[in-house]
Amino acid sequence: MKVSVALCTYNGERYIEEQITSILNQSIKPDEIVICDDNSTDRTIQLAKGILVNSTIEFTIEVNNTNKGVIKNFQKAIELTKGDIIFLSDQDDIWNTKKIELIKSEFEKDKTCMLTFTDAYLVNSKREKLGVNLWDTLEFSDQMLKNSNLLDILLNRCIVTGATMAIKRELFNNVKPFQDSWIHDGWLAINAPLYGTVKAIKIPLIEYRQHDNNVIGATKVNYFERVKKYFENISILDNVRNTRYNRYKTFYDFNSEKLDNEMKSDISKCIAFWDNMRKMSNVHFLKGLVIIVTNTFRGNYKRYYTGLRGAIRDVVYLFTRKVVK
Repeated sequence: MKVSVALCTYNGERYIEEQITSILNQSIKPDEIVICDDNSTDRTIQLAKGILVNSTIEFTIEVNNTNKGVIKNFQKAIELTKGDIIFLSDQDDIWNTKKIELIKSEFEKDKTCMLTFTDAYLVNSKREKLGVNLWDTLEFSDQMLKNSNLLDILLNRCIVTGATMAIKRELFNNVKPFQDSWIHDGWLAINAPLYGTVKAIKIPLIEYRQHDNNVIGATKVNYFERVKKYFENISILDNVRNTRYNRYKTFYDFNSEKLDNEMKSDISKCIAFWDNMRKMSNVHFLKGLVIIVTNTFRGNYKRYYTGLRGAIRDVVYLFTRKVVK
């Protein structure tokens, strides 16, 4: 199986050389590297080309005339690849030298595998480890995937990070175009179980850099920072609810002919939960409280959100939002 790397860049001159070098130093080399640059204004492309022209790896560099954003840029990068297995890559991480070897072996062992993802070390801009791994921040372990249906996990939260991901081309062909309501990795992940198996490798196979310029990142904070963030997030709850509702509704509509009756029932319940949550911005306090209590006792907060924490935060939201007249 041929291996492609879809690498998206945007003003990444500070880190791009380290990332490309880590890809070129793989124990099993990729067959090609495709870089899709989102109209950078720095030296990202010059630096990338300077490294790649001296390698033996086939490469393509495509520069967008205008900024497409991370989702459409990744779609374009993947479309430009030719491999059977496609590794997604950010511009600022560092790959373990065995990343391609170990992930490729999962696809070779299981021909039905559509997507494989791994854990990651969280590091700062200087590559100093932050003392916690990516899966810790997501409260995920590979054992969960063995004990639970992946779709059930993904209806609660996305535990698949694009920078650690590789997909089979068949999956991409079936789920394109990426939907605007979804981040590209979440869209690929939630669709993957409909077409085959998903594998999780608990070994951290990248250094996932956390810094101010991250488009999407992950950090683990101390107790007091967590409490502060917990209450700060109340102000964005309306947006969260609308986003989650739109995502699952889009997923349902996109796959209406692919879903079996059990899946349709599960996803419909998830959509109904988030539709209920959206109503809290326009209902009186007591009715909002009824919505929270009902969904708590039905187990919906635990299944589709953050459990009791989410329910308590929604109660606080009812107290702090503008009163409906």
